[in-house]
Amino acid sequence: MTGTQAIIYVDDTADPTVDRFDLGRGAATTTILPAPDPETAARIAAELVDDGVEVVQLCGASGPLWTAQVTNAVGNRALVGTVLFGMESLTSVADYKHRFSAGEPLSEAFIIKQNSADPVTDRIVKHPRTYIAVPDDTTAATVAAELDNRPGGLDLIELFGRFGPGGTAQVIEATGGGRVPIGAVYYSPHGL
Repeated sequence: MTGTQAIIYVDDTADPTVDRFDLGRGAATTTILPAPDPETAARIAAELVDDGVEVVQLCGASGPLWTAQVTNAVGNRALVGTVLFGMESLTSVADYKHRFSAGEPLSEAFIIKQNSADPVTDRIVKHPRTYIAVPDDTTAATVAAELDNRPGGLDLIELFGRFGPGGTAQVIEATGGGRVPIGAVYYSPHGL
């Protein structure tokens, strides 16, 4: 297992061939890129897996319909998952969706668990989103609290890179127990 992973986020204005970037170094690298629709996400995911990516993760705006198409395109060659939100986040994620739909500027963080990550140097800000790689659950909680305690705070956090319930709970607790919607990737039973 090399640790290579990809995150596909929903954006119908970005170009997946241009608006893509890598976070991390060496074998612990995450490729992050947009897709405008589930068909494009499925095609991109299959290409990424052909190139050696072992884990494909979809942002919370995608949902199960996207995940099904990506899973079908990838087959059993990689692990596929999508960000889902727990009960403690339902009210805050509904508020986020309403504010997003109204065009309000929002602040988001994608926190990515990755071997040997350094959250100081493995950090990219592409407004309105901050991407940060962290080595473990405790660091993820610390980083989430740090970002949320900035002026304006955070409006959404999505966790990638095989966070379990314990790590997700640490981030939820560090950011007010549901005030900020926290989503984490849950994986399809198919794949590696």
